Amino acid sequence: MDNLKLENIKIIDVCDLFVTFKSDVENLFSIIKIDNASPKIERLSIFNIPQEVRQIEPNLKYQPTHKLTFEGKDTGIFLGDNVIGFDSSKREKEDIDFISTILESLKDEIESINRIGIKRTFDIDSIDNFLELKIKNNDSNDDLKKLSQIQLKEDNWVFNIISAEKNDIVINNNKKTSGYMVDVIVFYEKLENFNYNETIEKISQLYSLQEEKYKKITK
Repeated sequence: MDNLKLENIKIIDVCDLFVTFKSDVENLFSIIKIDNASPKIERLSIFNIPQEVRQIEPNLKYQPTHKLTFEGKDTGIFLGDNVIGFDSSKREKEDIDFISTILESLKDEIESINRIGIKRTFDIDSIDNFLELKIKNNDSNDDLKKLSQIQLKEDNWVFNIISAEKNDIVINNNKKTSGYMVDVIVFYEKLENFNYNETIEKISQLYSLQEEKYKKITK
């Protein structure tokens, strides 16, 4: 696993913030700019569901209604009634400067923030390192590998390991093998008033924590 390359195995890499905006999402489009350039705006299908329904349905409240992209930038933005997200799945590494710029442009439009979360999903051919580090019970590693899903959670991080034994995954130079799909989720919850500098600091801390957990399972 020493030669494992992130760009060969990463599937999803997103950062999202659960927020309360001071106005409707559509009013934010003209504010969001990079080097005075405006984004391309794509309306997502969930927008067709009435807003009053989205607000009372827990599974819809934090779903994005619009996707924003900038020419020449490979980090996408997702906006919804109560969420702003950043998709770095196409990048080898997250773009903190990009996230900072967008949040700074919106800092006067965010009333409060409830949660910051970062999720990285990737394929891996072995979870032996993870089992040795984190699982402490009487079951053998071989027995644990047969489980369809393993979830471990501490104060502000979660590991989800989903068996992909019956499916092909791509590891190193497009070689297909059987293995596991892994989510590394790190988060801060129960936040209150929005403060731009504190938010950027927390996002940076979460990316560092995510990288630490990622390296433990892929080393």
